[in-house]
Amino acid sequence: MKKLISSIILTLFVSFPVMSEINVGISGSIIGFYGEGMETETNADGGVTKTQSAGAFEENMNELFVEYDAGPIIVGLSYNPEGIETPENVNVQNDADPSAPTTATNTVKAEFENLMTLYAIVPTPLLGFYGKVGYVQADITTLELLGTGGNYPDTDTTGFVAGIGYQQDIGNFFVRAEVLGAMYDDVTLDNTSLQNFGGSATGASTEGTAKKITVSEMMSANATLAVGYSF
Repeated sequence: MKKLISSIILTLFVSFPVMSEINVGISGSIIGFYGEGMETETNADGGVTKTQSAGAFEENMNELFVEYDAGPIIVGLSYNPEGIETPENVNVQNDADPSAPTTATNTVKAEFENLMTLYAIVPTPLLGFYGKVGYVQADITTLELLGTGGNYPDTDTTGFVAGIGYQQDIGNFFVRAEVLGAMYDDVTLDNTSLQNFGGSATGASTEGTAKKITVSEMMSANATLAVGYSF
């Protein structure tokens, strides 16, 4: 995915005419994320248990951006150098065997890294207002500590973003305010090992359980202020 975005940016550099302006800048956003998760457990005898939940959180985000202003359209790339970390979820599981009660604590969170957006800005006839659409990509690093064993691999996701904004020019400088919404592709992760939890103090065999997590309906909305300079 990073190679694809790099190829597109290189194409932009050699495709636009010389009179095109280059814009660079920095932006700050308040962004809210929402997602729905499902954990699917399949035990040794084929039984399946599904647990669903939904959650949302708010975070601050800063981005750097570079753009080509070709007049009728502006094409740019933004990058978040800091990463966005989700809240930590803690789950304590209790063994159902009363003869040897045990517990296992699972802590799970994730971090969105290398968040990049390739976008186009299209000015409208209304002075200063514009529409914005883009394609977003992010790596997802899983940061879990599972008392029940195993772990989940890192992955990535892609999506689309759209919104509206307003730009005020001040000489070669400009200030923007915009509101954007994004939808992301679903993510499915399989635990790297069977979850062994249960048994007794005498060493009775444990039951193997395979676990899978699916995160769907991932979306975000953000309000952004940006400051830039045109060369």
